[in-house]
Formats: sequence, C-alpha cells, structure tokens
Amino acid sequence: MINPAQKIWSACLGRLQLEIPRTSYDTWLKTTTGQSMEDGHLIVGVPTTFAAEWLERRLTPAIQRVASEVVGAEIRVVFQVTPGGVRVEEEPAVPLVSARASSPAADHTPPVAVAATLPRQEALNPRYSFSSFVVGEGNQLAYAAATAVAQQPGERYNPLFIYSGVGLGKTHLLHAIANEVALHSLRPMYVTSEQFTGDFVRSIRERTQDEFRARYRSADVLLVDDIQFLEGKEQTQIGFFHAFNELHNANRQIVIACDRAPSAVQFLEDRLRSRFQWGLVADIQPPDMETRTAILHQKAERVRVNLNQEVAHVIAQMPVTSIRELEGCLNKVIALATFLGKAITLDLVSTALPALANGTHRYALLTQEATLQAVAKQYATSVHDLCTRPRDRKTTEAQRVAMYLLATLVKVSAEETGRVLGDWNRRTVSNSFKAVQQKLQGDSAFKDTLDRLMEKL
Repeated sequence: MINPAQKIWSACLGRLQLEIPRTSYDTWLKTTTGQSMEDGHLIVGVPTTFAAEWLERRLTPAIQRVASEVVGAEIRVVFQVTPGGVRVEEEPAVPLVSARASSPAADHTPPVAVAATLPRQEALNPRYSFSSFVVGEGNQLAYAAATAVAQQPGERYNPLFIYSGVGLGKTHLLHAIANEVALHSLRPMYVTSEQFTGDFVRSIRERTQDEFRARYRSADVLLVDDIQFLEGKEQTQIGFFHAFNELHNANRQIVIACDRAPSAVQFLEDRLRSRFQWGLVADIQPPDMETRTAILHQKAERVRVNLNQEVAHVIAQMPVTSIRELEGCLNKVIALATFLGKAITLDLVSTALPALANGTHRYALLTQEATLQAVAKQYATSVHDLCTRPRDRKTTEAQRVAMYLLATLVKVSAEETGRVLGDWNRRTVSNSFKAVQQKLQGDSAFKDTLDRLMEKL
C-alpha cells in the first residue's frame, strides 16, 4: 500500500519540477521521499543534513505553497534526514541524478570488471559518478550535456567537447559517462591522449594498424582526456582524425576533454578542430562560493566528518582555483583535527590553513571581469569605455585604477592588462601603476575612494 505522505509528496514533486530550474530539482529534490503526515506537517525525508538546510533556506516558500495547493489546506513541510537511509560511503552527500544512476551498484561497479570486457584502457574510477558530481552555475551545462550523452550515446551532442582549467571536473564527467553507459551493456573506452599516442605509435612499430583500428572502432563510446597533449604529434593527429571519422560515421559517441576551447587549440589540424565543434562545446568555470561549500560538505560526509556551515564557508574562501586543491585544504584540516583529537572549529581551521589567518585569501576568487565592472560602477562609466582609450580625465583615472587593481589583486600581467584596457604597451601600464601609487601617497580623498572600492571587491 502506498504511503499517503508519499502520494502527496509525489504530487508536489510533479508541480515543483515545472517551477524550479532542472538542475536544482535534480540536485536537491529528486531523491526526497514523503515520510508521514503529522498534525498538519508533511515530513519529507532527505539524504543529508546539508540537503535539509539548503532546501529550508532556498526553496521553502515555493514548497510550502505547492504542498498547500495539493492538500487543499495550509500545511507545513518539514525536512528530516531519513534514519537508516542511504549510507554515506555508498551514496555521496548531494544526489544529483536518478535513483538508477545513484544506486550503490552504479557508484561501486568495480573498474576491473568493466575494463575486463573492454579494449585496453585506463581503469574507470567508480567514485566518479553523476551522483557524486556537485552541480553549480559554472558547470551545469557540461553536466547536463554529459548526462544526455550517457543516456543517449551517439544521438545528441556528438562529439561532446568539455574544456576547463585543471582540477575542475572534466575527468570526473568523462568517468561518469563511461560508468553510466557500462551499466547498460555498452562498451565505453576511456583513454588519455598519451595512451592513444602510445597505442598508435606501437601499432606502427609492430605493424598492427588493423588491430589498432579494430580496437578503437569496437567502442560504443570513446572518451579521450587531455587532448591538448596531441600538440606536436602530427602523425598521431592524423590517426585520431581517421578514428574520429570512423566512429562518428557509425553513430558512436565521442567525448573529448581539453584545457582550452577548440578555437584556442592552435596546434590541431584545422579539419580536426572543426570536427570538435560539430556537436556541443561546453566549458566548466571555477566553482562559485556556494558550489565550493557544497563540495566541502559532500567530501566531509563521505569521510564521516562533522563540518558545520560556518566552517565550510570559511574553508571555501581559500585562495585555490581547483576542486582538487579545495579538497586538499579540507584534508589538511581533517588531518590536524584527527592528530589533535579535536573537533573542527574556526580556530583549528586557521591553524591548519595559515592563508586564512593572514587574510591572503580575501581576493582569491576575484576575476578580471568583476574588477572592471566594479571600477566602471565606481566611476559612473561603462566597461566598454574603460577598455578603450579614454578621452576625458575621469575615464583616464578610472583606467589607471583598473590597471592598478588588476596588477595588485588579480595578478594580471602588464602585457595582458595593456591589451585589455585600450591596447597600451607595457611601459604605459607600468607608468599608470606608478602614478596611482604616487597619488595614494598625497591624495587622501583618492585613497579613500580606492579603499572603498577594494572593500567592495
């Protein structure tokens, strides 16, 4: 017999799915369950404390309204971590996809068992699943495309080209795709560009080109990581070009990861670069503060460590740009807490991470674009005017301030600063920097203006 609370909550989910963004629904609501009805309260089970806090903070008004409309009376929704629910070590803290993909079987398919049925390839990491990938504003397109490709390989976004800086989740998504399609009796093949190069060179040396072609052609989904390492390998690029064509013509899915967009990969042959843009090109941006905090909570719950929201928010401010480095910061904190036998507090975090104590983290996440927007707003001008040669004194001062802040806070080189702000040479940028330094010494009003601007940043 169906639980009445579950029937009500299922109806609520159907309505909410139409009202809130798909990524928010998949991340926070899809795996929730209706537990019971008690004195006008609908108890909803969630997998983690963090998920409950996030839902209460972000979606309570919409959820309360929908629940009241479904029931036909005022009702309060209460989120409760489900006792005896999904175990932390088997299910990551923030479930992001369907129950099928996030089941223990999906997350723990042994990589050796998968690899044994496939051509020689890199072993798949079972922890890299869609359910363990934290979705944020900077990666939601890449995530959505990856899940679509895993569900319908060869039919949508072929090829899928994902690019980003180091440690932002490209490899995670490639493994997640491979792990997912392997569950459906398809044959994924995940390789790095170095392995592809090694296989190609070996096939030439041993005169086994036919076996090489057959091995790669047998994959239902070919996933190639770090394609940028084909730089300078012209013959390997030709070999990859032919493998790409054979797979694409057979409607086999191709997924490529790189550290830059196809248009910026200058070392590739034009015909190969153009093929990389046939399907979908999706980038991954560095995670924002909310995503960084969610990643830390997920990591902490996976290793059964209690991490409160305030501490997580502080660690998230560390001056690192990759998820690997961020998790490394948390590992330092956990290691110190374990060694000292203490709970994780703000004082302990400051001891483990000196950069937080001395304040060098403050501008770590500041971007060039955000700096220019702030300067333009301060001087009542536009970013466009700021990036062209100024015609009045006010814009000249604004541009000099922008040069100064880009150098001191964002660490942009003089050459890049000059290129962005009106195509000035290095000497002009250097002179502008010195002019701002001198004015700070003798003009208190100017110093106050700059201090206020830096405070906003």
